[in-house]
Amino acid sequence: MKQEADAREPLSSMEEIAIPIDLLKRFTQTPLEVAFELSGTTIRLATNSDAMRDRLRMFRPSAKARCNAKLFWRIVVEPEREACDESPSVHRMSHGGLAYVRIGHRSFLAYDWQARQGVSFISENLASHEKMFSQYFLPALMWLLNESIEAPL
Repeated sequence: MKQEADAREPLSSMEEIAIPIDLLKRFTQTPLEVAFELSGTTIRLATNSDAMRDRLRMFRPSAKARCNAKLFWRIVVEPEREACDESPSVHRMSHGGLAYVRIGHRSFLAYDWQARQGVSFISENLASHEKMFSQYFLPALMWLLNESIEAPL
């Protein structure tokens, strides 16, 4: 049998510098922040949405809390491309220091107890519609925040 030489060619310069698709959108800016205290724990939430920031102000933001945050949460609000589901299914679970809540097909909240960081990617309707925010997003966020506060450091 005759062995063939490795016929791979070097990558072109465009292929070498290609940036992979960032499915978690880690590079989405979240410049709008709200800091507050909940059960004696200082929490800082950052988002890319004016509507979400305005809704989060219900927690009575504190200027001094912003500097001493013990828990950080990032909320990316994504534009709605389809008609919103008025009553999405909600699933939640926690295991091994991680907690996760899925709301419908396009939104989730996740928290890492060890890192004391949370991330959420939610559809625009959860941030902009009062009913969706108060019935689905806020209870999920509060469940995760309360779980994180009760978890040992």
